Amino acid sequence: MHGSSFTGLIDSGSMITTLSLSGYHSMTNPPELKDLSMLGLEVSVADGSLLKYKGYIECILRIPFIEVELDVPVLIVPDTDFNRKCPVIIGTNVLRVYRDLLSEKDNDMKGIPKEWKVAFKSMKSKCYLVKSVCKKPITVKPNESVMIKGCVTGLPNNNMTMVCESCDDIEKFTVCPRVLKFPTPTTKSKLQVKICNISAKPLSLRRGTVLCNLQEVKVVDNLSAINTKSNKCDPIDLGVKVDSSLLSQDQFNTVKNILKQYSHVFSTGPLDLGKTDLVQHSIFLEDTKPFKQPYRRIFAKC
Repeated sequence: MHGSSFTGLIDSGSMITTLSLSGYHSMTNPPELKDLSMLGLEVSVADGSLLKYKGYIECILRIPFIEVELDVPVLIVPDTDFNRKCPVIIGTNVLRVYRDLLSEKDNDMKGIPKEWKVAFKSMKSKCYLVKSVCKKPITVKPNESVMIKGCVTGLPNNNMTMVCESCDDIEKFTVCPRVLKFPTPTTKSKLQVKICNISAKPLSLRRGTVLCNLQEVKVVDNLSAINTKSNKCDPIDLGVKVDSSLLSQDQFNTVKNILKQYSHVFSTGPLDLGKTDLVQHSIFLEDTKPFKQPYRRIFAKC
């Protein structure tokens, strides 16, 4: 990634590629860490809880067995016991592109490591389309995110865990990734889909519009089971300097426990300070000409 080598986990059940915060700081020439709060992006993990992230970067990614480089967005996530050892999780936003590139060059995928072949094969399972069921057309403004009611048909009648992701042929909007469970699917199963308009023009979604697709997955392990807050027990991790020479061991342990208890009030980076509506200020510009740069999708095609 951006000239730095990392150990990665190939995860065909993840729709995004992530890098640990410590891995980001270890990069020789790290790209700018950008904020995503204005989009209100929520990333769910296997148990339905939200994945906390610090922001995202746009980096050049390359894997050893192919010379093609991809310009992809990567989420920066807090450190856990797992991602300290394996900083990168490679999601389907990378896997799909490499799978298509390799299929065009070599149908038999000769020379491809076994782990990658298994990941590519697992992505060939059946997908189910989710369509809008809203009675009236919904207009989504540029850079706006909205929740839309959708419906999917034809799900097998058993307990299923599925992921929703954007369709490859849809370029005007993207879908916030989610993990969904269908304990008892019906003929028509309804769900909420979060749509992000990444174009510079308003988007109108009519009834029957394809919103996303669902793909069945098997949850092997849940990385969110590791509480990232518990890792911030050392004062050094919080940026607090405690002179242990002036304290007894019991006093030092008491200080560590207090810092651990209130670790959520400490900032560990420029993007976790939150926001407030108690203070207002004015920004004076040189002129009144508005400036706006819309969000846009980064295509990883060569």
